[in-house]
Amino acid sequence: MTNSSPPPGYASDPQLEVLWTEPPGLTGVSASGSQSQPPPLSGAFKVSPQSVWNTEAVMLGSANPVVNAYNALNETVQSAIRDPNLYGQEATVKVSGNRRGLAAPPDYFDDTQLQQAAQQFAAQINPSMTRALRAVADTMQTVGVYIAMLNAAGQMYTTADKNSKLPPLSGKS
Repeated sequence: MTNSSPPPGYASDPQLEVLWTEPPGLTGVSASGSQSQPPPLSGAFKVSPQSVWNTEAVMLGSANPVVNAYNALNETVQSAIRDPNLYGQEATVKVSGNRRGLAAPPDYFDDTQLQQAAQQFAAQINPSMTRALRAVADTMQTVGVYIAMLNAAGQMYTTADKNSKLPPLSGKS
């Protein structure tokens, strides 16, 4: 097959990768390196940057084994799909001897009944395996987006905190 796109019924499964091994420090500097604009005024709230960072670290620690297992399983599934005889699509029957009872080298004949059943099975199971893998990949992508959004929230809070100023004390010096 020269076309790299999956056949009809198959899901195109992405390769997954965890971009961080641990969350970046909450420095208040955006990805471009410039500091963001000051945030608008809001009511009082309490944020623990260490809790945000710890949550990211736990999530990343949980995501890595899932991504590694997914990638290994994806390779196994792709190998199974590429194997033209995994389910018996090219099965043969071995027949020994001849009609006169004399010893003869064995002959091999196509087992067309098994071959047809195997081809039908492959046509059903291969797309099902790719769809199941796609569900895992989509879920992990959503988890990755959530982790990135959690980090962005921590970065924004840290930027706001670093850039906040207390008003001067009035009355007493």
